[in-house]
Amino acid sequence: MKIKSLNFRLIISFGVIICIFSSIIFLLLIKAFNSYYYEDIYRTLEENETVIITTDINDFIKNKDQDIRKIEEKVWLKTEENVVVRKFKDNLSFITEEILLKVEENIKRQNEDSKRYVMNVDNRELFYVITKYKGSFGYSKSPDSSCYYKVTFKWKVEDTTLEKNLFIQIGISFLLGIAMMFLVAFYLSRYLTKPLIELESCVENISNRELNVPIKISREDEIGFLANSIDKMRKELLKYDEDQKFKLHAISHELKTPIMIIKSYLEAVKKGLYPKGTLDDSLGVIDEECNRLEKLVYNLLYIQRLDYMDSELKNRKKVNLKEIIQEVIKSYSLKLNQLDIQLNLNDVAIYSDDNQLKVVVENILDNQIRYAKNLIKIALYEDSEKIYLKIYNDGECIEKIEDIFKLFKKGKKGQSGIGLYIVSRILKIYDGKIHAENVENGVWFQIEIQKYSLQGNKNDVL
Repeated sequence: MKIKSLNFRLIISFGVIICIFSSIIFLLLIKAFNSYYYEDIYRTLEENETVIITTDINDFIKNKDQDIRKIEEKVWLKTEENVVVRKFKDNLSFITEEILLKVEENIKRQNEDSKRYVMNVDNRELFYVITKYKGSFGYSKSPDSSCYYKVTFKWKVEDTTLEKNLFIQIGISFLLGIAMMFLVAFYLSRYLTKPLIELESCVENISNRELNVPIKISREDEIGFLANSIDKMRKELLKYDEDQKFKLHAISHELKTPIMIIKSYLEAVKKGLYPKGTLDDSLGVIDEECNRLEKLVYNLLYIQRLDYMDSELKNRKKVNLKEIIQEVIKSYSLKLNQLDIQLNLNDVAIYSDDNQLKVVVENILDNQIRYAKNLIKIALYEDSEKIYLKIYNDGECIEKIEDIFKLFKKGKKGQSGIGLYIVSRILKIYDGKIHAENVENGVWFQIEIQKYSLQGNKNDVL
């Protein structure tokens, strides 16, 4: 599994980083210890140099507190001709002639008042400090004509037991620290990857259409936010899936009714029977049901298109909404002959798809004609912010008026419960809305569409 592989890679990555980091720290500690050790040796040598206030070379050379097992001192005189003269005896000295020659070379080259040196002698380090003192000490008329150099020596301790023990303890401490860090890394990797494994399982369930299984990950971090987003997607997919099942069931039921009527009438006509009294009347019913079936199929296909173009406006152009309404009224002239229709239409221009607006007007007018008794009123006007289209019919009041714009919700004389749903869906594209209101002698339907400037907005309205 990929998540498990990620978990393993995280642990390995943590481990490598910890090992590299620990190695660097270990080396830095060793270097710091050695630097401190060397600094301590040099500081001891320098502190051994006491302030000399004397004109006697013997007092200058003499050091009563000197411990030759730890520190050894020797003095040189450097003349004006850069000649180095030893001012000490070689007996009881642990410094060899070879070392002395190298020190003398350093004295000749040294310009500083004090300088630190280290020398490797037979795989053992010798630390020494050369300190310059100016003065004649009875050897020259000029006080600055010659210089004395006192050199303090100290060997590095041969017994490195303390140093080794210290390094061993540091090493053990680091190994324990690495082990603890590995445990922390393992815990962190599990903490990070466990919810990802659960999310992977949940996403797999979603891909298998098992949408009823909720995602139970409660965290206040990025993984928790991701889990909430995926669960929200699951709920939307579940709702969409349920809507599709509902649509399929309702569509099957809606299609079955006209098909059964057509089929039964055709079988009756074949047998010479005329359910409506005459052949023409019976065929008229068949024709009416075919038209109803055709319109139903068209509306269903139109809904399917809206599912994929819910927020799109294609073929947008400037149209006059008043002309669209007049065109639709003209196409419904036969049905409107028996009704009194009152129009109060202003010229209103809108950038839109004229076919979509025509569908809106057709569906809403078809609904009004079906329920009206004698009167239909249509008003179109606008203000600075919105376009208003109001349609009135003097029919019966609507029960559960808030449900009439839902899919397959039929009124008493409704045919399919699709028309008003399509109206609300199209208006949503235009940031518009429709609502109905029962009044004393009928029902008012009002459509509101937002107006926008002509600066590239997809819902531009003039």
